[in-house]
Amino acid sequence: MLAGSRNRLWRVRSRFARNWADRAELAKSALAKVRLEPVQRDPRGYPVPSEFMSTGYLSDTGWYRTVAEQRVVGPDGRPIPWLIYPMIRLLADRCPPAGMVVFEYGAGSSTLWWAERALRVVSVEHDAVWYESLRHRVPANVDLRHVPLNPALAYEQAVRDAAGPFDMVVIDGRRRSECGGYAVDQLSPEGVILWDNSDRPRYAEAIREIENRGFKRLELHGLAPRDNISSASSILYRPGNLLDL
Repeated sequence: MLAGSRNRLWRVRSRFARNWADRAELAKSALAKVRLEPVQRDPRGYPVPSEFMSTGYLSDTGWYRTVAEQRVVGPDGRPIPWLIYPMIRLLADRCPPAGMVVFEYGAGSSTLWWAERALRVVSVEHDAVWYESLRHRVPANVDLRHVPLNPALAYEQAVRDAAGPFDMVVIDGRRRSECGGYAVDQLSPEGVILWDNSDRPRYAEAIREIENRGFKRLELHGLAPRDNISSASSILYRPGNLLDL
């Protein structure tokens, strides 16, 4: 019986060896016929056939275009938030078409995206150089403010000094845990908080404190522009919110 088992095992291995050898030859033959030029490169520098960049998820979301142009854009070249793509899709689908008032910790391409969808946007930026690069690019409905991290609490309390209430407070800048506590009291009755990178352990306690004040949490995971690893963004909301969650 043992000898018979060995013979059967040898025959199985031989068959797989022949199959894999055949497959290897077929693969070599197919690759010889593939035209790889022009070749583009992915963010790590590896060559990628251009046809691969013209279709699929990374093309449809604008990820490849963002990497190529070194700016955060969608497939049409227009600015998008530096958030995970599932969250961008949710916001695009559910935000009211007009009339929102948005406060944003951390300015950038998201500021331009919100400006197209909101009645008014107040965005605070701690970095003076980045602020100057944006100052002449934002439209008239954006109140872009340079708020340094010092003196203490000036940045965190900026939402309180911005003539709310706000329908959306975006926490995507510095000192997020501290900013979250001030954001809650500046929301409109249907307002929500958007917290980027909510999967980072250092934010867990601050988010839990907001949940303890009657908020529910919707956390989405996925890829963000330019990133090659998954991250998370969360919406903190109450019943009757403007996103109808």
